[in-house]
Amino acid sequence: MANSLTVAGATRLSWSLSNADTVASQSAGTEQRTARSITNGTGPGQANVAHSQRIICTGSGSSLSIGGLEIQAFGVTGILAIGTLKELLVNVVSGPTGGFLSLAAPGGITGTRVGVGGQVHWADYAVGATGVSVSLSSGPTGTYTVDLTMVGVGVYAGNA
Repeated sequence: MANSLTVAGATRLSWSLSNADTVASQSAGTEQRTARSITNGTGPGQANVAHSQRIICTGSGSSLSIGGLEIQAFGVTGILAIGTLKELLVNVVSGPTGGFLSLAAPGGITGTRVGVGGQVHWADYAVGATGVSVSLSSGPTGTYTVDLTMVGVGVYAGNA
């Protein structure tokens, strides 16, 4: 039986600002929303592989080759090769106080600073991006815990 991938994503960012100290109360705000449902395949609006991984970065950082990720799926150890990255979510869960990581990834992401407790979300389901690695370089030296989720076009290969 062939495997198939279903991806549903929703992003909502809203904010409001008010100042009751003035004679007349004022407020401002905005909201952005996106939602998408991605079908299984390799074309625009499609993806066929996904991977989530928690990595520990110590010292100067870490680099992950997205063309050869060791995975465990359906009770089998194998290799996942993402040839075209369609979506990337990076969440810096913990690290030293005031710490940050610099992210470099396919899709023109270079030197993007992600603080402890912060995240970066990138998606391009129309075309995607090709590249070989996702790299994280540490700001203040320490140990960082990072959750990565990647969706794209690629293949699951046999046993590692």
